[in-house]
Amino acid sequence: MTQAIGILELTSIARGMELGDVMLKSANVQLLLCRTLCPGKFLLMLGGDVGAVQQAIAAGTARAGEMLVDSLVLANIHPSVLPAISGLNVVGAAAGGGDRRNLERGGVHQRRRPRGESGQRHPGAGPYGVWYRRQMLHGGGG
Repeated sequence: MTQAIGILELTSIARGMELGDVMLKSANVQLLLCRTLCPGKFLLMLGGDVGAVQQAIAAGTARAGEMLVDSLVLANIHPSVLPAISGLNVVGAAAGGGDRRNLERGGVHQRRRPRGESGQRHPGAGPYGVWYRRQMLHGGGG
């Protein structure tokens, strides 16, 4: 069970990849998140025992140099923090229901996009597909 999380924000993506490797090798921690935030910003999030996370973050900050924006260690986190960060936490009416109506009332229903015969998005569609944009522009449901 993860008792602490450590976060490192950097201004270099390449240095972030390197520091992720360094921190994972320096202590018994798990990599929870490793991603770019915007061009030139990189975020690493580690989890594990409090001492191990502190040791890993210390190793990362020592090697980061001037690429380091900020670092943070949160000890004794609440059990619902990690599911909330990963987007798996369901709250409100959806938590107790289980059927689709409760999920829609709880505000966690995600609109599905129609797929072609092969299961792929329609050719030439943008990230949300032509159908989705047409429905949103013309107020159609579905």
